[in-house]
Amino acid sequence: MNSAPSRLSLENSNGPRARKRPVGSSPAPAMKTILIVDDYEVVRLYHSMFLSQKGYRCIPASDGKEALALLKQQRVDLVLLDLVMPNMSGQEVIRHIRAIPELAALPILAITSEAKRVGDAQLGDPRHLRFLLKPVMPDTLVAQVRTMLGQDDAAPLSA
Repeated sequence: MNSAPSRLSLENSNGPRARKRPVGSSPAPAMKTILIVDDYEVVRLYHSMFLSQKGYRCIPASDGKEALALLKQQRVDLVLLDLVMPNMSGQEVIRHIRAIPELAALPILAITSEAKRVGDAQLGDPRHLRFLLKPVMPDTLVAQVRTMLGQDDAAPLSA
């Protein structure tokens, strides 16, 4: 019987089809979590569909109040935020998020149908805040998410 240590370890042990990787190699990067905040369910589902197909975990929130509560309960890597919502605007949500020290640098991708809101927004460091105008094409959405999460080599776009 050979007593030499094995060069392979199980990445997961879910039966005979478990994948193997060399000892000391890094596991696959952790799935990034995106909080999707929009008052229209169909928009939340639309964005979630494309992002989940690209390997992101999506958490829906129907308004700013729900989004802020979720941010206190769990860690997210990026917020995809509609700026025009009832009760609490996206701009108010951004101000609340930026007022929480541990969330001050949380990347926020704000989506709006009103170009004027983009021009008027004075909402913080542009490295952590970007704007997209509706309608947002799936490829554009995914590209911006990847850029904001540092998952590609694309040059940063200005806010």
